[in-house]
Amino acid sequence: MAAGTLATLVLARRLKRRTHNIAVADISALLVEREAMLHGIREGMVALDLHGRIRLANDEAIRLLALPEDCTGRPIDEVLRPGRLADVLTGRTEGADLPAVRDDRVLVVNRMATADGGAVVTLRDRTELEFLVRELDTTRSLTEALRAQDHEHANRLHTLLGLLELGRHEQAARFISEQSQSHAAVAARIAEQVQDPHVAALLAGKAAVAAERGVRLAVSPGSHLPDAAVDPRALVTVLGNLVDNALDALTGGTVEITLRASGTALLIEVADSGPGIPAELREQIFEGLDQQGRTRTPSARPRARHGPPPGRAWRRTGRGRPGTARWRPVHRAAAGGPAPDRPSRGVPAHDPRTSRSARGGTVIDVLVVDDDFRVAEVHAAYVAKFPGFRVTGRAHSAAEALAALERRPVDLVLLDHHLPGEDGLALVRRMRAGGIGCDVMMVTAARDVSTVHAAMQHGALQYLVKPFTFGGLREKLVAYAELRHALAGPAARETCQDEVDRMFATMRSAAPPTATLPKGHSAPTTDLVLAVLRQAGRPLSAQEVADRSGLSRSTAQRYLKQLERDSRLRLSLRYGDTGRPEHRYLPPTRA
Repeated sequence: MAAGTLATLVLARRLKRRTHNIAVADISALLVEREAMLHGIREGMVALDLHGRIRLANDEAIRLLALPEDCTGRPIDEVLRPGRLADVLTGRTEGADLPAVRDDRVLVVNRMATADGGAVVTLRDRTELEFLVRELDTTRSLTEALRAQDHEHANRLHTLLGLLELGRHEQAARFISEQSQSHAAVAARIAEQVQDPHVAALLAGKAAVAAERGVRLAVSPGSHLPDAAVDPRALVTVLGNLVDNALDALTGGTVEITLRASGTALLIEVADSGPGIPAELREQIFEGLDQQGRTRTPSARPRARHGPPPGRAWRRTGRGRPGTARWRPVHRAAAGGPAPDRPSRGVPAHDPRTSRSARGGTVIDVLVVDDDFRVAEVHAAYVAKFPGFRVTGRAHSAAEALAALERRPVDLVLLDHHLPGEDGLALVRRMRAGGIGCDVMMVTAARDVSTVHAAMQHGALQYLVKPFTFGGLREKLVAYAELRHALAGPAARETCQDEVDRMFATMRSAAPPTATLPKGHSAPTTDLVLAVLRQAGRPLSAQEVADRSGLSRSTAQRYLKQLERDSRLRLSLRYGDTGRPEHRYLPPTRA
């Protein structure tokens, strides 16, 4: 009996150690709570033993992994087909928050080893979130396409308006004819080869985005896509992301799209002229696919997109329903492909030894930067018409502009925002970082408040929205010339508050954009009168304005009165000893 009592005590002590001193009555309660918790949480949980057999799987894990009811005790490799998901669950692929795919579900998997050599695996369902991300990507892509089309339309209108104002009527007529024929031909070619309206609209939008970036987007001659070949939502998502990836990989070049339907299969091939995927990374591009090549996972999604990595041609073979796609690389994108199919004048070379006007000098050197060579030509012609300004070059990309500025400094840059490679504000940041301190005037079709605000933060002196007339640009150039005149002189000289106010007010439009001149008044004469008053820096009489401008006293008086009525001038009276007070005029001072 003593031996039995001793054995009982030893066994009881050992059981307490194994049960962490939990009372027998509490073990039953803990088991009930454990079962309720495991089967009540919205995350999947799988417990594995040392040999990779399933010891426990809660209801959510069985649903997410589509496990059979008798999965307990069976190895993972037996209940799951070979692939990334099985590798993650068994520990052959290690890492935190690893994405994997089971049928049409996107899962995030974490695996933690236990002391007995087994493991606990948790699964989170990201399918709905991934769907929302795709919807957001689609919306952003559509917005970008619409913005690019708006930009292209504004450039066309601006070019046409400029040619008409410059008196180049024959060139304007040719431009209208070329644009009409070009767009009609592109639309007809897309409609002939792509009969699905959703895909045709997508390609038209992407063509505008590509043209804005200096990339030629084309549909291969052998392409043909019948109407309603596959689910349009899936097709637009896949094709749009492939094209976006190709455009992101290029700074000029060509993107060629091939679409062919064969029975229930659809071949989509997007080839670009970029450098392609580096040889050492080519095996890694398949990490987001399971062995069956099914739907991609977030791990390999470049820049939050759902599609193959950029810089290489890819094929997708569909089976008529979304989520069953096979991707494989097409090794045909050669490095150093063809140049963009668009005219590019580039920036003319200049001798760096050429003398440049000093601050406050009579000649102001200007660099014109615009992605559209016709618009750049119009802006250069506008500037050339204005005395005291000289166009030293034209650039059609941020890289060309930076190279031109490093070759030959200028005083003013007329800068477009939408440029191939990087936008205008990014160019300004690089200019400032490189010690290039020339002034910047934005001339762009971008009219969103965020871009305008960013331009102000980057120190842009003016912001003109396309399309604008020569008069609009002339007003800004006059104000800029006056600002340079006010800033002329020794840099160390001191100034007063009134002069500081005049300097800041110089670059502000003195009249609302909708102001119109009365009959018999011209904009150049109005600008001349305002320029004389700004240069004087003090009130002037009508006779003094006439003497300084070369106008007759009556003409100067007529313009001064009209400007005073339009609140573009301030009137002051100087009283003498006898007679009527003398009328004197000066621009309104703004803080």
